[in-house]
Amino acid sequence: MVNLQYLDKRDNRGVMLRYSAHELAFDVSSTALDLIRDNEIYFILLRKIPQKYVDLYYHKMIYEAFLPLAHQLVIYEHDKNHNLNNHPRAIDANDFPCKSLLYEIWPVKSVGVSNSFSRQVKHYVKEKIKQYLKKNYLSYVLFKSTINRLDVIGEPNLRLGNIAVNYQEGFNTTNRSDIFWLQNSGIDSKSIFIYYENPYAMTQFDEEQSAQEFFDMKGINQVRLWEWNAPNKNTLYDSILNIIKSVEPSNDIDNWLKKTALQLCNRSSNWSWFFEVHNINIHLDVTESGLETVYKQIALHDRDGLSIGRTRSYPVKRVGTPYYYFLNDIFFVWGNDVAERVKNQNPFLDNVIISGFPYNSNLDDSNCKNDTIDFKTKSKQTRFNLLLLDTNHSPNDGPHQLIPSTEMVSFYQAILDWVSENEDISLVIKPKKGYLVDSLPIIKNQIIELERQTERIVLIKKPWQKMPKSYLDGIDMVIGIAAFFPSAIIECVIQGARAVFYDFANLRFHEADFYQWAENKVVFPDLGKMITALKSYKNDPLSQPELGNWSKRLDELDSFRDDRGGERIGTYMRLLQDGFKEDLHRDDAIAHANGLYAEAWGADKIVRAKKSRLYES
Repeated sequence: MVNLQYLDKRDNRGVMLRYSAHELAFDVSSTALDLIRDNEIYFILLRKIPQKYVDLYYHKMIYEAFLPLAHQLVIYEHDKNHNLNNHPRAIDANDFPCKSLLYEIWPVKSVGVSNSFSRQVKHYVKEKIKQYLKKNYLSYVLFKSTINRLDVIGEPNLRLGNIAVNYQEGFNTTNRSDIFWLQNSGIDSKSIFIYYENPYAMTQFDEEQSAQEFFDMKGINQVRLWEWNAPNKNTLYDSILNIIKSVEPSNDIDNWLKKTALQLCNRSSNWSWFFEVHNINIHLDVTESGLETVYKQIALHDRDGLSIGRTRSYPVKRVGTPYYYFLNDIFFVWGNDVAERVKNQNPFLDNVIISGFPYNSNLDDSNCKNDTIDFKTKSKQTRFNLLLLDTNHSPNDGPHQLIPSTEMVSFYQAILDWVSENEDISLVIKPKKGYLVDSLPIIKNQIIELERQTERIVLIKKPWQKMPKSYLDGIDMVIGIAAFFPSAIIECVIQGARAVFYDFANLRFHEADFYQWAENKVVFPDLGKMITALKSYKNDPLSQPELGNWSKRLDELDSFRDDRGGERIGTYMRLLQDGFKEDLHRDDAIAHANGLYAEAWGADKIVRAKKSRLYES
């Protein structure tokens, strides 16, 4: 089998080749959706489920299934066009869920689809084992529940406005967390249900204190999904399930659609019971991939509940963005720039609201201070202090493309050489994840030696989930490298920091408006030019007055910049709770919250709002 490698390959625009794969996967999944829309089972689903959810279910399913193939196809096309002797006769497609559909939508006729029998058998066995382990793993009780098991339903339709949160980001509010919005919100912690998807998810952020201990102390309810079972009762989906089961498939595509339609109804039904049993009307889940978000959204719609989403990674202006698949009823953004990006990329988000950056940097960040306490004493004696932010990297020796590890070495080396040669420069290194530096042993050893020799360099040893802005005290310039639009850089910028980044991906094509004002000021497509500009600025700031200067764009990036974004989101959620307690329906509760939010913060902060009966004449 030919090994298709991304390495540092680019498209004809000079953009990282992986961007083409996302565009291809989006186009192919759109074509697949057109075919699915002509099928009988699709129309059966529409009897019960809103069309946008059915469409996004299949669009997202095909997109995620086809994306690994798209990565291989764009490499294949690139290598063929550049006369590289790396032409497979077929692309391995054994993991695609419906082979007959794949043949219908296959976009590159010059290369075939591989479905070897042995691979199919291995895949079949693998899936059966996975299903068996999942079934038994989820049913095995590893811990005693901290709340009562609710296997039978109580009084239905109690509109208490309870809040469910998928535990994904931790509990420590000095870092990124799942309850950043709770402080000063006025929300009763007893109305919150944190749920864990598996034992690992429950413990992954535990340190001196565990999540269970923290939430117990706060009075927040906790649910272990592997211990919870839906009541064995009739559901809203029984009638449609019976209709789907009665359909006689005439081909493989029909068979697959029948199977996936049944899965859609069954999983949505399970989540409907979960929300019903716990009287949930408001749901938060930062998960981006997979189909569970679709099931949950449909279940919330059935219950007249709603979901809340927010900006995590800064969106790039490109086709095939994950933002297209966000299903939230309410979506919070930092500022107008993200609002416009999200609106243009997702027509399904009915309410887009500006809140500002959600995490409060004024909270006690003692953990971050301890990381640099000795360093700060030393750095006060230096003239120019830097904060370095890296990102994911990889050898790219397969169909996965990040910044090449060799390029990351060059980036680090350029900065380290400069700092080591100048005793008036200090450097804080905040990796995206600790293992990213560990995987570059040459760089890691240099950093350790320079830390020992100069005391002007400090490496943040446990960077995971810690916010870059926590390390800005005394920093003169933030330096970054990015394969996408750099969220970490923007996080620092909205705190008033000067910042530049090396645009390895070459976003010029996708970010033309940004490049028009930012090129060689805050974004550099050439690493050497960025280092030269930094050296010039360090020696004479007046020679490069616009270097790292985002000041004219701050209002677009974050409309508030007051560290109250989380408080605004929490207050909005409490307004939703008030609406539900007054027995308002979902759209009316949102309109009620939107109106009060606009009164408090300005009508311009409600960027997109779905009309409700509250405002009908």
